[in-house]
Amino acid sequence: RVGVRIMGWTPASSRWCCQRAVPTEGVCPIEDHQKVIETNLIGTIHGCHAALAQFIRQALGELPPADKRPTETGGKGDWEAVEGTIINIASDLGKMPAPYYASYAASKHGVVGLGSSLRQEMHERGMSNVHICTVMPEAHDTPFFTHAANYTGHETVPLPPTHDPKKVVDAVIALLDDPKAETNVGSVSPVTHALHKLLPRPIERLTGHQVHKEQYEKAPASPPTRGAVHGPMREGTGVSGGERAKKKREKK
Repeated sequence: RVGVRIMGWTPASSRWCCQRAVPTEGVCPIEDHQKVIETNLIGTIHGCHAALAQFIRQALGELPPADKRPTETGGKGDWEAVEGTIINIASDLGKMPAPYYASYAASKHGVVGLGSSLRQEMHERGMSNVHICTVMPEAHDTPFFTHAANYTGHETVPLPPTHDPKKVVDAVIALLDDPKAETNVGSVSPVTHALHKLLPRPIERLTGHQVHKEQYEKAPASPPTRGAVHGPMREGTGVSGGERAKKKREKK
């Protein structure tokens, strides 16, 4: 409903960026897993539904109720008039698994699959001017790790390297002018994704051991927290999560 109202204020809304990311880590209560799926995947589906409905209304003049599927009228010629760009933020874990992030990885795999399926639908309907883009960032220095529900008994730590979040912003802006189906943000994931296709089991064992080592063997002890999975937090309201600054201090 929020998406429909916001886009309704702009007569020609043709761009939509959807970012929803709450993670859980460790052996979590089932309600935490459920909330992660609801927020990350179901929330993204709602966003795409609202955006596509708006694109169709603008082009075809149809104004279906916000809770109804837009009525399909005419042949492909009519659908060619529909245009717009949807950019969904997934994760490099939308292509790779990771231990202790089961529901988060599942939700982001779902976002990647959602984008692929919608691109198929756009092609079959002849909606060649509607672009569905999926961005898959690696670990970036945002409050993501502060907001995580964590039941590991250790602090939530990102796998190195941790990138400047501006890189994700730049990638999203670039897609507005030059839409692409899938975009990796980071230097490691293109290589690991390619290797995972060739050698799935060895790569899963290797990356799984790396996550376990960083999260359980090296991370300091910390009490459990539900993070921001079920509601907002006072902590972590800025752009940066302070991870890169922390690493610099540790090196000194």
